[in-house]
Amino acid sequence: MLVGLQGLGKTTFRRQRFDATHAVVSRDLFRNASRPLLRQRALVEEALAAGRSVVVDNTSPAVADRAAVLEVARRFGARTACYFFQPDVRAAIARNARREGKERVPVVGILATAKRLVAPTLAEGFDRLFVVKASGPTGSPESAGAYAQLRRRELDSALAEAGLAERTVVALGATDQDAACQLAPLAFAFERLLAEARPALVITHPYEGGHPDHDAAAFVARAAVALLRRAGLPGPRLVEMTSYHARGEALETGAFLPVTGAREVARRLSPELRARKERMLDAFESQRAVLQPFRTQVEVELFRDAPAVDVAAPPHPGALWYERLGFGMTGARWRELARRAAAELGLDAAGAAASP
Repeated sequence: MLVGLQGLGKTTFRRQRFDATHAVVSRDLFRNASRPLLRQRALVEEALAAGRSVVVDNTSPAVADRAAVLEVARRFGARTACYFFQPDVRAAIARNARREGKERVPVVGILATAKRLVAPTLAEGFDRLFVVKASGPTGSPESAGAYAQLRRRELDSALAEAGLAERTVVALGATDQDAACQLAPLAFAFERLLAEARPALVITHPYEGGHPDHDAAAFVARAAVALLRRAGLPGPRLVEMTSYHARGEALETGAFLPVTGAREVARRLSPELRARKERMLDAFESQRAVLQPFRTQVEVELFRDAPAVDVAAPPHPGALWYERLGFGMTGARWRELARRAAAELGLDAAGAAASP
């Protein structure tokens, strides 16, 4: 899949590298289709069903645009690679101006695409990810392993900004979007860590359907504390920080889904702490576009004591945010995994996530 602004050379890149070996799916070939995304999906399905490799050459600026193609690829067991053309609006407009006839795109179209553009990541489900600059593709991580190493380097840089050493991080081994499949082992592992470290306070994610791993963290933290207390050991105070979730049709960050009786505490950061937080966010270069919605609310941080929740029930009515992104996980499957994990831990689904 080629992703990027109009005018940056995607079609030339495609012709040179893929046209001889791949079925080409490009909106340029069905400009008059009344429902172009459905037409694109149908053509991808048709090619994969025939056993052909496919190259999708469109702007695909939003996660949802790419999710439909990734879903088809997963269904056919096809491996996926994304070539992300590094956004440069000025260069796109200048190159577009040299085009003629129907190939020239209205400038407003380029600007509209730039506004919607979200940088793709391996977390969306791509097997490989490349960044293409004017000089050609660069090794923006080619595999899940390389991506994990990149993200760890970014984490270490953020920790350095916070004055924390790398050794303060303990990884429990779950990979992106896979934590829900390991809820019981993760809960046991976290229980052991809590028993050894004896912290007075644990801060975790709320159960809100923003990301399946965030919901897994909410489950694991609560379950580990419940296991500690069942063993007769003191458990830490469990506090939630804000994350993100669906609010109607939009993404909401920096706020909690309302819970009756839950008291929120706001912490306003000093200018020095705000600057430090900005530098920590800057450390996650690969997530720059993803983190942009969070950068509008760096002055105030909200916390609350973790309320009791029932992970056998959805966190809110309607589609969860991660379901809208085309992740492999669904809310129904996540809740079934949580029910199974609770049974394995000897807790009921509500008890595993009850406020300690």
